Amino acid sequence: MVVNCEQVWQEISNYLEGEVNPELRAAIEAHFKECKHCTAVLDGTKNVIHLYGDDRSLQLPVGFSAGWRRRLAEYAPNPRERLWAGCWRWQR
Repeated sequence: MVVNCEQVWQEISNYLEGEVNPELRAAIEAHFKECKHCTAVLDGTKNVIHLYGDDRSLQLPVGFSAGWRRRLAEYAPNPRERLWAGCWRWQR
């Protein structure tokens, strides 16, 4: 079984929670060995989970969310691309 980036992104939460079958897990892990973009998405997802579970709170500056959405829309005008474009831009 071979998976592409989009399939990895769709299954990343299930992968991290151990809720994929062994064949799919092996295919995803093989993909991570070859694709540094998906490895970055995996690392970013793990970071988000870790931060979300952290008891310390993080205060964002006023207007941060609106500014982030505006910049992301300028970078990736197509809504379907925005989530992944945000990940790529964040990793740079």
